[in-house]
Amino acid sequence: MQVEKRRVLLVDDDEALLGLGHAMLTRLGYDVVACTRSPDALETFAAAPARFALVVTDYTMPSLTGAQLVVACRHLRPDLPVLLYTGWFEVPEAGHDPAPGRMAVLQKPFSLHELDSALRQLWGTRTTEEDAVRAGVA
Repeated sequence: MQVEKRRVLLVDDDEALLGLGHAMLTRLGYDVVACTRSPDALETFAAAPARFALVVTDYTMPSLTGAQLVVACRHLRPDLPVLLYTGWFEVPEAGHDPAPGRMAVLQKPFSLHELDSALRQLWGTRTTEEDAVRAGVA
């Protein structure tokens, strides 16, 4: 029996980081839709909000910040899990999450293991040593 992959919307205006994020999420078993422009990401999400299990976004971007993108996406899907990553030490909006337990913040740079742990925290699952070896993060 084949298990359907969770689809992730990945957003980062830095193409190199977008590529790295795409590779990491794919390695962890996610189906990734990547966007370099946050307005394009919002348009993609708005076309089919139920299509995405998660949004992973950089905090600092032109036009529409990661926090603004999250607010707009959550207007369409209030329960949407979000992983916000940043090079900043503190993200003020993260402390005011309207869907408690549905947002994680990850500091850049982060490892594959840290990304996996943050995502598992959002899903409410734990990484076993066998899972980590299978995903190549051990």
